[in-house]
Amino acid sequence: FVGQKYILPYITDNCETVVLSNGVKIWCTPYSLEFYNWAFNCDEETLNKITDTIPQDVDIVVSHGPPNCFGDKTLNGERVGSIAMYEAIIKYKPKLFVTAHIHEDCGIFQYNGTTIVNASLLDLSYSLVNQPIYLNMDF
Repeated sequence: FVGQKYILPYITDNCETVVLSNGVKIWCTPYSLEFYNWAFNCDEETLNKITDTIPQDVDIVVSHGPPNCFGDKTLNGERVGSIAMYEAIIKYKPKLFVTAHIHEDCGIFQYNGTTIVNASLLDLSYSLVNQPIYLNMDF
């Protein structure tokens, strides 16, 4: 995508599928597992239904909430990612899965042929502490 500009929709209260001019298909969702009383919270059963709307030929998944075991470790070591999102990686095999909800587990992970990125730039105090993550991927 270097040197190309794409305008992506602002995701509010639903899931969106965007197809870029180069054919790359991106599926986006604002939903994540319940966390205090924040917006777009739902339980695992609801997330499972939401992931059923992912197109079979998706290239990139963008999800506020992480999949279980990847980019989901809290400061106290607890894994808080979604099993439904984890299973979606297995089922749909996107090349890239991007999340940022768990600030303290920023990084790049690999699983089942998918690059998983927790792209959080902030720490738990909402201070800018992480550098942007740049990837060079073919689609």
